[in-house]
Amino acid sequence: MAQLETVVTALNQGHCVRRENWEPVIRMFVDGDLLMCQCGNSKPWQHSLTWDDIAAKDWQIAGGAHTA
Repeated sequence: MAQLETVVTALNQGHCVRRENWEPVIRMFVDGDLLMCQCGNSKPWQHSLTWDDIAAKDWQIAGGAHTA
């Protein structure tokens, strides 16, 4: 499991990330300069981190790079 600084690096490299307590199909990624979430194949939505997300230690790199 990763802390936020590792997650930010992964996002900057184009990878998807997720929290362990999220549903397995939910992932977060960067699209341009927007932080986005997506559930499975649904339409992505803009996302903002909560303080709980920022302080969390249960972040995971969710597979390979995000493709639009």
